Amino acid sequence: KHSMKAKEIMGYHESCFLDLNDERLDLCIQDIIIPLEDYLIKTRPQIVYSPFCNDNNQDHQAVAKAVQVVLRPSAVPFVERWMIFETPSSTDQGPLVGTFGFQANVYYDIGNLIDKKLKAIASYETESRPYPNPRSPDGIKALAMKRGMECGLDYAESFMLAREKV
Repeated sequence: KHSMKAKEIMGYHESCFLDLNDERLDLCIQDIIIPLEDYLIKTRPQIVYSPFCNDNNQDHQAVAKAVQVVLRPSAVPFVERWMIFETPSSTDQGPLVGTFGFQANVYYDIGNLIDKKLKAIASYETESRPYPNPRSPDGIKALAMKRGMECGLDYAESFMLAREKV
């Protein structure tokens, strides 16, 4: 319900849910791999976005691991770019003991989209938190400003490039 409202606000045309159990994805990674691989083969995307593997959320970790398995170059040669995104209050909240942190190296200018993004995020009523939580409207805007400052823009969304064929 929330994602459909956000989809409408942002104006994108397609979304797909694989009928997976929220907050239970870490129980069996094959339950993600098989439908995800089938979906990618059917739709043949050129770009794939996935969560960060060290997010402080077990579902994000499971999806990231499944995407890593599915995106073997020989299995999906049509995928030209694999981008990893950060999730406020998940990517930035876990301890980094023995792991590596999210390292932004690709930035998209969202200066003309920031208000639309904040409105879309507000549609996820159960995910928003009051400031100073990173998922608050002020937290989302502050991260966009921080990422913008890293690359000379007013507002940016950052990603970590995992693989690209040029």
